[in-house]
Amino acid sequence: GHRPGLFLCPASEYDGPMTRILLQALLVATVILSACKGCGDPCKDVTCAEGEVCSEGVCTIDATPCDPACEDGEACQGGMCVALPVQCAAAGDECDASRPAGDGFLCLDLDAFGPRPGECVAPCAADGSCPSGALCFFVGSAADPACTSNDDCAEGRECAGGQCLQTICRPSECDGFVEGASQCSDLYANVPAYASGAQCYNVGNGAQYCYPAGQGQEGDSCRAAIDAIIDDNFSNTCASGLACVDNVCRVACVDDDVCTGDQECILEEQDFVDEGTGICGDACTPFEIGSCGAGETCIPVSGEEGVCAPAGDEEAFAQCVPGAGQCADGMVCVTYQGDAVEVARCQPICNLTVAEPNEDGTVGEFAQTQRDATCPQPERSDSWLSVTNLADTGAAIDIYVGDEPTPVVAALALDESSDADPASPGAQWLSVPPGSVVLRILPAGAPRTDPSLGEQTINFVAGSATEVFVLPVAGALDDVTLVIGDAPRGETAAAAGSGKIRVVGALADVPTSDVIVVPVDDDLTEPANQVELTTGLAPEQISAFTEVMAGAWDLLVFAAGDPRTDRTTALVAGTIDIIDGSISTLAVRGTVDPDDQPLAGFVLAPLAEPPPTGQGGPAFTCVDPGGGAFGFCQQSCGSDSSGFDGLCEGDGFGCHPTFLPANNRWSSLCAPQGEKAIDDPCDPFAEFSECGEGLYCLEYGNEVANFDVLQRGRCTSLCVEGVTSDPILNCPAEQACQTLSFRPDYLIGQCGFPCEPGTSYGDDTCPAGLASCKPRSALVDDVQNPDALPEPVVAQSFCSASGNVAAGDRCGANDCVPGSECMFPRSEQATFTSTLLSQYFGAAGLAPACMPQCDPFEGDSSASTCAAGETCLFNFPYSAEVGHCTEIDVELEPLEPCPNPGRSCGRDSICVVNAGAPTCFQFCQYTGPDATGELQPESCAAGFLCAPLVNDVGVCLSPG
Repeated sequence: GHRPGLFLCPASEYDGPMTRILLQALLVATVILSACKGCGDPCKDVTCAEGEVCSEGVCTIDATPCDPACEDGEACQGGMCVALPVQCAAAGDECDASRPAGDGFLCLDLDAFGPRPGECVAPCAADGSCPSGALCFFVGSAADPACTSNDDCAEGRECAGGQCLQTICRPSECDGFVEGASQCSDLYANVPAYASGAQCYNVGNGAQYCYPAGQGQEGDSCRAAIDAIIDDNFSNTCASGLACVDNVCRVACVDDDVCTGDQECILEEQDFVDEGTGICGDACTPFEIGSCGAGETCIPVSGEEGVCAPAGDEEAFAQCVPGAGQCADGMVCVTYQGDAVEVARCQPICNLTVAEPNEDGTVGEFAQTQRDATCPQPERSDSWLSVTNLADTGAAIDIYVGDEPTPVVAALALDESSDADPASPGAQWLSVPPGSVVLRILPAGAPRTDPSLGEQTINFVAGSATEVFVLPVAGALDDVTLVIGDAPRGETAAAAGSGKIRVVGALADVPTSDVIVVPVDDDLTEPANQVELTTGLAPEQISAFTEVMAGAWDLLVFAAGDPRTDRTTALVAGTIDIIDGSISTLAVRGTVDPDDQPLAGFVLAPLAEPPPTGQGGPAFTCVDPGGGAFGFCQQSCGSDSSGFDGLCEGDGFGCHPTFLPANNRWSSLCAPQGEKAIDDPCDPFAEFSECGEGLYCLEYGNEVANFDVLQRGRCTSLCVEGVTSDPILNCPAEQACQTLSFRPDYLIGQCGFPCEPGTSYGDDTCPAGLASCKPRSALVDDVQNPDALPEPVVAQSFCSASGNVAAGDRCGANDCVPGSECMFPRSEQATFTSTLLSQYFGAAGLAPACMPQCDPFEGDSSASTCAAGETCLFNFPYSAEVGHCTEIDVELEPLEPCPNPGRSCGRDSICVVNAGAPTCFQFCQYTGPDATGELQPESCAAGFLCAPLVNDVGVCLSPG
């Protein structure tokens, strides 16, 4: 008899970079097939009338045997071999499952014990794909031979579960969720597994199959169908005719006819359960509190239409059960980890339809600001801003914050600071809304829609104070750059009779400078007269504070390292007055080239009084979960360490670094957290942190003693990049801060053990279980010039997970010795991601093994080299210095069509499914633009240039 078949071919709907997710996504369909009539003994299930006997699956009166025995496609009748009519000329034809099928087909009874006749089915393609409307399944029987790999199996069979199984393209058996309900009921009316009825689900590639219905009634909580299919557990799904939408069972519909009372069929733009399928409900106005009346809330299905759902009285951050209707009006119950109810919380909803994403699906800063504005932001503006203009653009400047129609500062002249109310203390501090916004600089009076002189995203945290210095760009009167600094609110007061001063570097074309003060007109040759404010200060840097006696001083700026004995050689010279008890910022601005800017100068901006602290609570960020009209609002806790100090509201919530795919950037958001302390075991793959606030789970390999595969991590501190003594986030002496983002507006990182890779991709100084050490890089965009080519940056390497499985041996996840990685051999695949990284997807009959790592392009970073006829292809997470050897399947030129997606098609080349077409892409080591800003060929074939792809990996494209 047959065992359940498993979905074999990868489906593009479930693309993703992580192997553990992919393996789950691949198992999206199961089917119980009936006994295979025609397999093994052809008379096994044939019942003949009295006086007849079965021969070759056919009942006959004369049982005279045939000698010699009949061939396939013949039956023995009266001692003679008679040709049987050929069946299965095409897939989908009806057939007699007791008889053999024609070449290239099987005749199977696909509806188990249902009323349908046998059906002709074709095998899957070599890569596991099927025509639209069908998916690839295994079928097997007790007669299937044993195997250890595909080499043990005959053509057309795959080694799975230790047996050579036949693959078939199983066609759809129903026509849509609503239309197919009756079809499924008829097909599986007498099957015990379908005792509660049947549902028709679309599981990809246009294929739809019948699955058991649950017992959930209208309004009951439920789990998504795809989760039930993956787990093969339909106990908490909806009854027949009901769809699980937002964790609640609702009546499915295609028009108003099946809806009762005043309800109507509400169709979502992206469809609730299937194309053209909606749900019955009471229509309401989305994003409007009270739209549905007491005890209900409006769930948006578009920007203009919503459906009413039960609501409770639980406010933001309260624990909730998905689908139970416990959250108050305007809230949604968000699950942070699968079905784990203990980390589900009520969160306010936000409107995604107010700002469309970019063409590539990402959400820009301005669009994100518009979405954030639909969250219930704190009523009071309690973030603070000060702007100082140090860039002579030929005119004053206007400063815009976010999408405000008018400038927050208008006509700010050179060397002036923003001034909200000169008559009040701390007047230069402007009140701005909390949140992540874009600060734009325009010429004074220019329309807001004009191109900016410069802009930068700033995350204003409630209670924070931010200083912005607008600096010149050498050789460009129409460009500026921005330096962002935190106001020195926590700086301790200077001693009596002294003041404190820090310096901002704004000399555009001086690499580094030394800044000193001396008593007015005193002798420079006497070192005791000089007080160093800073040395080696680069443009856009801000120095630490220096305490200086109150009074008048000569300010002198020299090129770093130059003699400081002659005032006439100073780049900048002037006089400043240090006020007793003051805390001041000194900005030295301009250029030494008079053709670029006016002569250098300076501005001293004392802080008359620290800005007030905020009282409105943290701002909200609108998070897009994908696939709908609304998102949910999470509290933002900033880009520095201040948010990691109990700022988050809600029981069990803490501040954690979070990558937002829609925005392609990191942010610190409030989310559920655990209570584990530093060095406690933890699961590094958990969807929410098991560690306490300010910690993350560092993954170790199985080299460590008493290794627990489910607790392979250790809680480790977060940190602030460039700050070694942060009062909240800091690393132990033997660790360093590994940045998460190379953007200047996010400085939170993870503590780790720094290492030097060498040619072995390992470092003996790393702790046990962290002995791997691989080169690390990033692709950094120019935030001031979005049109500029990005620059690859080589970053510090850190010790990473290592195991004890030797190169060449079979392995599990992340358990290889340093210098090797656990991967499958490259194989044929069907989607963009799987063809690009087929070594992480695998295929039937392939087992993962520890593959030695090699250097893909230059070949000089690794001791491991590839054999003749092989090439070294890069690995995830994409480094031009770390790859694996694979056989070159066919030699093609870049961008030519290729036959075997997922396999190599030449040196540094992969056959990738791109826009549905298998295309040979050659890859290269991207080194950034040359001095003229142009791309270079690097290792590409003649006539191709190396364009940026990710990190320091590029792709070879034609100049056109």
